[in-house]
Amino acid sequence: MPLRQRPSGTFERRASGVPAGSNHRRYASSATTDDETLADDDREQAFLDALQQTNTELNKIAADKDKFQKLCEQMTKKLADATRVNSDLKEVNAELKDQIKGLKDDNAKVKEERRQLNDKVKDLEHDNKMFRQVNTELKASLDNLTMRYEAIKAPSPTNPMASPLVDRTKSTRSSGKEHREERREERREERREERRDGRREDKRDDRGRTKDKESKEQKAERDRLSKRFEEKRPPIASQRGSYIQGWGPGGRSASATRYQNGASVPRTNNPLSPSHYNATAYPYDDSNYEDGNYHPHPLNR
Repeated sequence: MPLRQRPSGTFERRASGVPAGSNHRRYASSATTDDETLADDDREQAFLDALQQTNTELNKIAADKDKFQKLCEQMTKKLADATRVNSDLKEVNAELKDQIKGLKDDNAKVKEERRQLNDKVKDLEHDNKMFRQVNTELKASLDNLTMRYEAIKAPSPTNPMASPLVDRTKSTRSSGKEHREERREERREERREERRDGRREDKRDDRGRTKDKESKEQKAERDRLSKRFEEKRPPIASQRGSYIQGWGPGGRSASATRYQNGASVPRTNNPLSPSHYNATAYPYDDSNYEDGNYHPHPLNR
């Protein structure tokens, strides 16, 4: 920056204020005035240099200010973007939390439904087991009734002098009905108790073992019933060969045998059909006693 040299105002003022007649005094003070002028110029130059340096530093500071201001604006923009992204992430996080909560509720419901279904399956298995037992009992009862019917259907000794036993048969038949009703009611009550007790016990038994056990029990029941209703009669040859043969109710006569062979009792083809048999029917019908033939009274053992 070019600097102009200007004369010192002090020297001019002093020169204009000195009288024209005092030349000696003017020449004496001229050296001092030049020195002061040079000192003022140096100070002014120093001030100008300092001002220039200060302006340079001020320009640098202003440039740094602009730079930092732009950087601050960029950081503010980035912060706003980050805040917006954070808000979006918070919303997504809240939605995911709601979904997780809903899935947990659904999982709890599914577990509860699964537990209920398992309980129902256990109940059905227990009921199936009970039904199998009842089926086994019904089969045993059916076999028992069949064997009793076969025993009744088999030929038996007749005695024409035992006609007064008809009234006794009717009374015994009615008492037998009552006795069977009582036994049937007791069996029903026992089955109810067994069902209640069985539900409290373990419901996971092995099916194969149960099936084998049921078959063994059924076989044992059949053997027991077959032995119970087995008729032990002496052979006919030994009876005919004996010369001591009674003619009373315990013995057999030729006329009775011939009458038995000639008699024909009406029977049905399928005695266990639904039209002729039910659970409460008595095996001895009144029609069997009204055909004109003698029928022995079955004794309760």
